[in-house]
Amino acid sequence: MFSGFPNGHHTEPGFAKRSIRPISNMMHQIDQITISNLDTRLTTSNDRDELGRLAYTFNQMLDRISSFELQRIFVANASHELRPP
Repeated sequence: MFSGFPNGHHTEPGFAKRSIRPISNMMHQIDQITISNLDTRLTTSNDRDELGRLAYTFNQMLDRISSFELQRIFVANASHELRPP
């Protein structure tokens, strides 16, 4: 089996921890997003790799959610204004 490393595995200390650091950073950013700050977007160091594309897709989803929330607020305000006195 070929794993891309000469001996079939990587033995450098901390390799696994450094490998998952970008995922942990992304998870931390996602955990910080709440209904009160839906305008927050994920950042990545490389927008061309898989995690960068995932962050881009997640940010697009947040754009759609934010748009829906703005529309909901607009409809609620408009219906309030259109009520008879």
